[in-house]
Amino acid sequence: MIEIPEKITSPLSGSTAESINSRVRGALSNQNLQDLNGVTNYRTRSSGYKTNYRSGDASGVRIPPKGPYDTCPQTPRRNSQPYRTAVPQMSANGHSQIPPNTYSHPQAAVSRTSAASQSTQPAVSSGGALSDLVLPNFTRPLQKGQKSPIDPMGGVLHKIRASFGWNLKGVDCDIDASAFLLDMSGKVPDDSWFVFYGQPESPDGSVSFVKDSQDGGRESIPIDLDHLSGNICRIVFVLTIHEAFARKQNFSMVKDAYIRLLNADTGKELLSFCMDQYYENVTSMTIGEIYLHNGQWKFNPVGNGVNKDLAGQCAIYGVEIEG
Repeated sequence: MIEIPEKITSPLSGSTAESINSRVRGALSNQNLQDLNGVTNYRTRSSGYKTNYRSGDASGVRIPPKGPYDTCPQTPRRNSQPYRTAVPQMSANGHSQIPPNTYSHPQAAVSRTSAASQSTQPAVSSGGALSDLVLPNFTRPLQKGQKSPIDPMGGVLHKIRASFGWNLKGVDCDIDASAFLLDMSGKVPDDSWFVFYGQPESPDGSVSFVKDSQDGGRESIPIDLDHLSGNICRIVFVLTIHEAFARKQNFSMVKDAYIRLLNADTGKELLSFCMDQYYENVTSMTIGEIYLHNGQWKFNPVGNGVNKDLAGQCAIYGVEIEG
């Protein structure tokens, strides 16, 4: 099972976190709840997400909390066992239950502070509205559905990097890139083959998630094709809007969304795709995919969206969600 980690916008000091922990252990007064709601303005990135190892009935292991959210460290593995990370419970209407930023009901505050108490210093992100990203020079752009070998020059690639970028139309949308590693069934072999901000590395170590891409994008997913597990034949890249349903946000509020495939060794663009169609009924977007065809890796600029959140995308590709 997977649980999508909570996200926050501002760091908690050690004394504040210690105070929260002590309050959560006991009964909370109305004043306590008001204070906690004012402190825990959750929105971006996990507050100490957990990884469950597939080793019998062993209990989950919590990854140490991160500092300012620049890059995701490699997730530790035990005895080379694949791992699973935690994502949100599904509600009756099929939407994931990731709570909004503020709460009017005391129980909601208790639920959120319980998550905060798992770590004395949660991981944080800069938060706030994004400044416009300067678009790169797309040297080898493709149109939607225009499939191509990932190296049109016919070379042999060992490492590539999928770089993602986007701009916003004057709103504060929190967009995340993620990757689903699929086998011949069109599903993930198990939950550990879903790579995102809360599970930043595949079990074989070949695919990882990086915040603040070094090539000028917002996020990137490096891929080591030489070390990719032999049963993985397709990698789907998805962009999702965090809390899209709660915030009533959609991809009509987004512009300049793109994916670039780069040679990881040289940094040169191999292929790219920049979306030009955005719709109000789309909250997550399959922006592209790479797939193995007759022994050759190819790129498909998909550009198709659905009215689903990250949990909904997980359901499409066979990632089980708690609850």
